[in-house]
Amino acid sequence: MRASKPPPEVLDETCWSDEGFLQGILFTSAYGCYALAKTQQEREAWRIAKTSRFKFMVINPAMIIGPSLTPHLNFSLEVLLNLVKGHGAGLDICPPNTIPDAYKGWVDVREVAEAHVLALERDDSEGRYLLQSSITHYADVVEELRRHPALSHYPALPLSSADGSRQAVKPKMNNSKMRALGVKEISLQQSLADSISSLEAAGFITPVQ
Repeated sequence: MRASKPPPEVLDETCWSDEGFLQGILFTSAYGCYALAKTQQEREAWRIAKTSRFKFMVINPAMIIGPSLTPHLNFSLEVLLNLVKGHGAGLDICPPNTIPDAYKGWVDVREVAEAHVLALERDDSEGRYLLQSSITHYADVVEELRRHPALSHYPALPLSSADGSRQAVKPKMNNSKMRALGVKEISLQQSLADSISSLEAAGFITPVQ
């Protein structure tokens, strides 16, 4: 969503990051480095695939959340914790004690796992798959997190925009190819609840005394 200017009207498998735009922000944005590397890696993979006898597909997930199989604090779960604490969200940096005024694509880890299996098993799978179940503002994610008893003690936070109002524009999403593959939807609410359960089980949420 931030890898081209202007951003695409609809996010789907035809979208690619604008390498020229990313090179222009390479030394001013951590996101520029990350997105440019990802884009060039995929383009090179497609170039190699043209001369290969193997069937090649790419699965590009949005922010992956949901239950964790391991007890360590992975990037996605840390993003959720930082959000509710007012520490920003990974590459979406904001002033302390605010919430980034931005929309983000989200997908459950179980949807991502299912997509990989289906892409391997189905004869009609092909090309690129953009995996996102929702595009949701960070403020709405924080609100949902604070509904959970384990995180309800965290205070409400203002947005990072100049006047504290929501200025970000929500892009449209087309995830029909993901669903046509057979990936079953898991709601954002369920993904967040299961994420919190993993954080609790691993001891990353401090109980309120």
